[in-house]
Amino acid sequence: MDRLLALCALVALLMPLSAMPAGAQDTMGFTFTPDAVFPNTQVPVDEPFEGYIYLEPVTATVGGYECGFIHDPGELIVIHASGPSGWLNFGDLDNHLVGYGTPIPVTDEFVILATVLMIVTAQHEVYLEAGPSEPSSFSPPSPGYADGLQPDDLYACTGTVSTINGGLATATRSFSAIRDLFR
Repeated sequence: MDRLLALCALVALLMPLSAMPAGAQDTMGFTFTPDAVFPNTQVPVDEPFEGYIYLEPVTATVGGYECGFIHDPGELIVIHASGPSGWLNFGDLDNHLVGYGTPIPVTDEFVILATVLMIVTAQHEVYLEAGPSEPSSFSPPSPGYADGLQPDDLYACTGTVSTINGGLATATRSFSAIRDLFR
C-alpha cells in the first residue's frame, strides 16, 4: 500500500511537467519572409537585406526573448534591428536581450520577434544560427523566451541554422554554369 501511495504521489508531481502537448517544442531561428518559416535565401553580396527572428512557441504570448547570432565574423554584418510592441533590446545587434512593452500574442504557429537588416560580405555560403545570448538565462545555454502573461516562466528553445547564398542559385547562373556542375 505504501508503494502505491508513493507511486501516486510521484505521478501527481510529474503531471505538470507532462502538460505540454506531445511533440511540442519551442524553436527559434531566422527566416527570410515574414509570412512563413523559410530559413534559406539568396541575396546579392554587399547589399542590405531583411531577415526575421521567428519563434515557434508553446505559449499564447511572448514577453521577451534572448538570442545570440552565431556566424563567422566578417561574413555577415548586422546593421539594424527592430521589433514590434515596444521592442527594447538591452544587448547589441548580434546579442539580443529583448523585452516588449506589451506582450506579443501568438496567433499562428510562429511569431516574428524582430526584423534584422543585414549585409553578407562573403562570396560563398554563409550560415546564421540562433544561439544563446551572453549572458544566457538557461543552463545549458540556449536561446529562449519569457511568457508574456507569466514573465517568470522562461522557456529554452532549440536554435536553428539558416543558410544564405547556399545551394544552387539558378536564378543568378547561366545554363552553361549549371550544366558544368554535372560534368
